[in-house]
Formats: sequence, C-alpha cells, structure tokens
Amino acid sequence: MDTNEERIRRLGATIARLREQEGISQAVLTRMLGYSSHSHLSRIENGEKAPSIVALFNIADALDVDVKYFFTDL
Repeated sequence: MDTNEERIRRLGATIARLREQEGISQAVLTRMLGYSSHSHLSRIENGEKAPSIVALFNIADALDVDVKYFFTDL
C-alpha cells in the first residue's frame, strides 16, 4: 500500500505533467491561480506540499480538467 507521501508526490507529478502538456509555464499557472510566488506551486508539483482541496479545484479549472483527473493514478 502506498504512503500518503508517495500519493502526494504522484499528484504533484501529475499536475506538472498536465501543465507542461498544456504548454503553460509555472509562472503563468501561478498567476492564473492568484499566487504571489511560484514557490507554492513548485512545492506542490515537487510533492513537498499537499494542495488543499480548494487549490486542487482551482488547478483543475485552470488546466481545464475535472478534478477527478488528478486521482486516476493515485
């Protein structure tokens, strides 16, 4: 069974992969999400920080996917 840390890393990797597939930089997505610094998004994508459910909904909206997309590989 996977640990929560492993799931958080995979979730972050999924966010980063989708962002890159959409051709959106971290800086652009950071602005779309209303974050003042890209370090918050970077920590999520690197699996260092779990996004809140609200942040996850916002990321899904910004990347034009249903939030359940992020849970298919967990």
